[in-house]
Amino acid sequence: MKRFLHFCGLTLGLGLLSVALSALLPSTPVNAKAQVALSAAATAIPEPVIVTNTNTNPVLVQDVGNLTRQTFAVNLCASGGNYTCGQGETASFTTATGEHTVIEQVSGICYTDGNQAFLPALDATIAGIPYTRTYLPLSASPPIPPQSVSIPVSQTRLHPDAGTIVTLLYPVAEGNGNFNCYVSLVGYTQ
Repeated sequence: MKRFLHFCGLTLGLGLLSVALSALLPSTPVNAKAQVALSAAATAIPEPVIVTNTNTNPVLVQDVGNLTRQTFAVNLCASGGNYTCGQGETASFTTATGEHTVIEQVSGICYTDGNQAFLPALDATIAGIPYTRTYLPLSASPPIPPQSVSIPVSQTRLHPDAGTIVTLLYPVAEGNGNFNCYVSLVGYTQ
């Protein structure tokens, strides 16, 4: 019996302590509907980010996975017959001296007005072997002129030697006529 009275006294004491503490601490009722409405109103609607990259104000990029990589892009143009490339457009570029260059992807478009079978290619010195030719894939066989054929975005992973020239070639397998071929190369040096 003593134990029962002791247990009841302990329970009653804890209950009174809880009431006393709750009276001392301020309490505010939680309104679940107000909380949901507040969080829904505070949610931001994502807006698109527009980045403009111009020659006069280029956007500098860096590979965060490898801080020594410097990304580059080069536009090349090869032409023949009466067609010409625009001012400042060239068919070749020189890789950086003392840097390892990797051309990761190629894309472009070729135009002709003749009945030509053509195979655009990149010519480079790779592993010390000059005039290593890499033919670029075409989206389709050239149709009857006038025609344009795209070079779809292709991963190339070319490793031209440092300080050497990479040239866009437009070998004509057969036929004649005027042509322009514009190609963009994207890669990095390190």
